[in-house]
Amino acid sequence: LGEREAVVRELDPFLAGIHLDAGTALVEGARLAQVLSAPALVALAAQSARAAERRASVLVVDDSDITRDLVSQLVARIGAAPIEAADGHDALAQIEAALPSLPDVVVTDLDMPVLDGLTLIRRLKSAPHTRDVPIVVLTTRSSDDERRRALNAGADAFIVKSAVHEAELERRLRTFLFGSFASHGSGGP
Repeated sequence: LGEREAVVRELDPFLAGIHLDAGTALVEGARLAQVLSAPALVALAAQSARAAERRASVLVVDDSDITRDLVSQLVARIGAAPIEAADGHDALAQIEAALPSLPDVVVTDLDMPVLDGLTLIRRLKSAPHTRDVPIVVLTTRSSDDERRRALNAGADAFIVKSAVHEAELERRLRTFLFGSFASHGSGGP
Protein backbone atom coordinates (compact mmCIF):
# COMPACT_ATOMS: atom_id res chain seq x y z
CA LEU A 1 0.00 0.00 0.00
CA GLY A 2 2.97 2.30 0.45
CA GLU A 3 5.41 3.62 3.01
CA ARG A 4 4.55 5.83 5.92
CA GLU A 5 6.51 7.29 8.77
CA ALA A 6 4.93 6.55 12.11
CA VAL A 7 5.74 6.46 15.78
CA VAL A 8 5.32 2.89 17.01
CA ARG A 9 3.93 2.58 20.51
CA GLU A 10 4.77 -0.45 22.64
CA LEU A 11 2.07 -2.99 23.27
CA ASP A 12 0.09 -2.81 26.45
CA PRO A 13 1.81 -5.12 29.02
CA PHE A 14 -1.26 -7.37 28.87
CA LEU A 15 -0.44 -8.09 25.19
CA ALA A 16 3.36 -8.14 25.51
CA GLY A 17 3.61 -11.89 24.86
CA ILE A 18 2.31 -11.63 21.29
CA HIS A 19 5.51 -12.18 19.33
CA LEU A 20 4.26 -11.24 15.85
CA ASP A 21 3.09 -7.81 17.01
CA ALA A 22 5.71 -5.08 17.46
CA GLY A 23 3.25 -2.44 18.64
CA THR A 24 0.68 0.01 17.35
CA ALA A 25 0.83 3.23 15.36
CA LEU A 26 -1.63 5.97 14.51
CA VAL A 27 -2.12 6.39 10.77
CA GLU A 28 -4.18 8.84 8.71
CA GLY A 29 -7.52 9.70 10.18
CA ALA A 30 -6.31 8.70 13.67
CA ARG A 31 -6.84 5.02 12.87
CA LEU A 32 -4.92 2.55 14.98
CA ALA A 33 -2.77 0.07 13.02
CA GLN A 34 -0.99 -3.00 14.31
CA VAL A 35 2.71 -3.14 13.40
CA LEU A 36 4.05 -6.60 12.65
CA SER A 37 7.52 -7.56 13.82
CA ALA A 38 9.73 -8.34 10.83
CA PRO A 39 12.17 -10.48 12.88
CA ALA A 40 9.26 -12.50 14.33
CA LEU A 41 7.80 -13.05 10.84
CA VAL A 42 11.20 -14.26 9.56
CA ALA A 43 11.54 -16.58 12.58
CA LEU A 44 8.04 -17.94 11.97
CA ALA A 45 8.86 -18.59 8.32
CA ALA A 46 12.08 -20.39 9.35
CA GLN A 47 10.17 -22.47 11.91
CA SER A 48 7.59 -23.39 9.28
CA ALA A 49 10.33 -24.37 6.82
CA ARG A 50 12.02 -26.59 9.43
CA ALA A 51 8.69 -28.25 10.24
CA ALA A 52 8.10 -28.85 6.52
CA GLU A 53 11.57 -30.43 6.10
CA ARG A 54 10.79 -33.07 8.68
CA ARG A 55 7.58 -34.33 10.17
CA ALA A 56 6.61 -32.02 12.99
CA SER A 57 6.08 -33.60 16.41
CA VAL A 58 3.81 -32.88 19.35
CA LEU A 59 4.53 -34.11 22.86
CA VAL A 60 1.19 -34.99 24.50
CA VAL A 61 1.46 -35.01 28.30
CA ASP A 62 -1.55 -36.29 30.26
CA ASP A 63 -2.05 -38.96 32.91
CA SER A 64 -5.32 -40.03 31.25
CA ASP A 65 -4.76 -42.74 28.63
CA ILE A 66 -8.00 -41.76 26.91
CA THR A 67 -7.06 -38.08 26.64
CA ARG A 68 -3.57 -38.92 25.39
CA ASP A 69 -5.04 -41.24 22.75
CA LEU A 70 -7.62 -38.68 21.57
CA VAL A 71 -5.09 -35.84 21.35
CA SER A 72 -2.54 -38.12 19.65
CA GLN A 73 -5.14 -39.08 17.04
CA LEU A 74 -5.81 -35.39 16.37
CA VAL A 75 -2.06 -34.72 16.08
CA ALA A 76 -1.64 -37.56 13.57
CA ARG A 77 -4.69 -36.39 11.61
CA ILE A 78 -3.13 -32.97 11.00
CA GLY A 79 0.11 -34.57 9.79
CA ALA A 80 2.36 -34.38 12.85
CA ALA A 81 3.94 -37.18 14.86
CA PRO A 82 2.49 -37.62 18.36
CA ILE A 83 4.79 -38.45 21.26
CA GLU A 84 3.08 -39.48 24.50
CA ALA A 85 4.08 -38.96 28.14
CA ALA A 86 2.08 -39.95 31.23
CA ASP A 87 3.24 -37.02 33.41
CA GLY A 88 5.68 -34.12 33.53
CA HIS A 89 8.58 -36.28 34.72
CA ASP A 90 8.07 -38.70 31.83
CA ALA A 91 7.88 -35.73 29.41
CA LEU A 92 11.19 -34.27 30.63
CA ALA A 93 12.86 -37.69 30.38
CA GLN A 94 11.63 -38.14 26.80
CA ILE A 95 12.81 -34.67 25.79
CA GLU A 96 16.23 -35.29 27.34
CA ALA A 97 16.55 -38.68 25.60
CA ALA A 98 15.65 -37.19 22.20
CA LEU A 99 18.12 -34.27 22.31
CA PRO A 100 19.16 -32.48 20.17
CA SER A 101 15.74 -33.04 18.56
CA LEU A 102 12.85 -31.31 20.32
CA PRO A 103 9.09 -31.55 19.96
CA ASP A 104 7.62 -28.67 17.97
CA VAL A 105 4.77 -28.22 20.46
CA VAL A 106 3.91 -29.56 23.92
CA VAL A 107 0.27 -30.16 24.90
CA THR A 108 -0.06 -30.70 28.64
CA ASP A 109 -2.65 -31.18 31.33
CA LEU A 110 -2.21 -29.39 34.67
CA ASP A 111 -3.33 -32.13 37.09
CA MET A 112 -0.87 -35.03 36.94
CA PRO A 113 0.96 -37.18 39.48
CA VAL A 114 4.74 -37.15 39.94
CA LEU A 115 5.30 -33.78 38.19
CA ASP A 116 2.32 -31.52 37.46
CA GLY A 117 1.75 -29.37 34.38
CA LEU A 118 2.66 -26.02 35.97
CA THR A 119 6.02 -27.36 37.13
CA LEU A 120 6.62 -28.90 33.69
CA ILE A 121 5.86 -25.57 32.00
CA ARG A 122 8.22 -23.67 34.32
CA ARG A 123 11.04 -26.17 33.74
CA LEU A 124 10.62 -26.13 29.96
CA LYS A 125 10.47 -22.32 29.78
CA SER A 126 13.52 -21.92 32.06
CA ALA A 127 15.76 -24.31 30.08
CA PRO A 128 17.66 -22.66 27.20
CA HIS A 129 17.04 -25.50 24.74
CA THR A 130 13.25 -25.71 25.34
CA ARG A 131 12.23 -22.14 26.21
CA ASP A 132 10.95 -21.43 22.68
CA VAL A 133 8.86 -24.61 22.35
CA PRO A 134 5.18 -23.56 22.36
CA ILE A 135 3.13 -25.05 25.20
CA VAL A 136 -0.63 -25.56 25.02
CA VAL A 137 -2.46 -26.30 28.27
CA LEU A 138 -5.45 -28.62 27.82
CA THR A 139 -7.23 -28.96 31.16
CA THR A 140 -10.57 -29.36 32.91
CA ARG A 141 -9.72 -26.37 35.12
CA SER A 142 -11.66 -23.40 33.85
CA SER A 143 -11.12 -20.62 36.38
CA ASP A 144 -9.50 -17.33 35.42
CA ASP A 145 -6.99 -17.91 38.22
CA GLU A 146 -5.87 -21.24 36.68
CA ARG A 147 -5.60 -19.63 33.24
CA ARG A 148 -3.52 -16.79 34.70
CA ARG A 149 -1.25 -19.20 36.60
CA ALA A 150 -0.61 -21.27 33.47
CA LEU A 151 0.04 -18.26 31.24
CA ASN A 152 2.30 -16.67 33.88
CA ALA A 153 4.26 -19.93 34.09
CA GLY A 154 4.92 -19.64 30.35
CA ALA A 155 2.08 -21.45 28.56
CA ASP A 156 1.38 -20.08 25.09
CA ALA A 157 -2.28 -21.14 24.99
CA PHE A 158 -4.90 -22.35 27.46
CA ILE A 159 -7.81 -24.54 26.37
CA VAL A 160 -10.50 -25.93 28.66
CA LYS A 161 -11.52 -29.51 27.91
CA SER A 162 -15.10 -29.36 26.72
CA ALA A 163 -17.34 -30.47 23.94
CA VAL A 164 -15.73 -27.93 21.57
CA HIS A 165 -12.09 -28.10 22.61
CA GLU A 166 -11.01 -30.31 19.70
CA ALA A 167 -11.54 -27.62 17.04
CA GLU A 168 -9.73 -25.02 19.15
CA LEU A 169 -6.86 -27.42 19.86
CA GLU A 170 -6.54 -28.26 16.15
CA ARG A 171 -6.44 -24.55 15.26
CA ARG A 172 -3.74 -23.83 17.85
CA LEU A 173 -1.63 -26.82 16.81
CA ARG A 174 -1.81 -25.88 13.12
CA THR A 175 -0.77 -22.34 14.01
CA PHE A 176 2.20 -23.40 16.14
CA LEU A 177 3.29 -26.22 13.81
CA PHE A 178 2.77 -24.78 10.37
CA GLY A 179 2.55 -21.04 10.95
CA SER A 180 -0.82 -20.90 9.28
CA PHE A 181 -2.00 -17.92 11.28
CA ALA A 182 -3.45 -16.25 8.21
CA SER A 183 -5.89 -19.05 7.44
CA HIS A 184 -6.49 -20.49 10.89
CA GLY A 185 -6.37 -17.50 13.24
CA SER A 186 -3.67 -16.26 15.58
CA GLY A 187 -1.83 -18.43 18.03
CA GLY A 188 -2.13 -16.17 21.06
CA PRO A 189 -3.59 -17.33 24.37
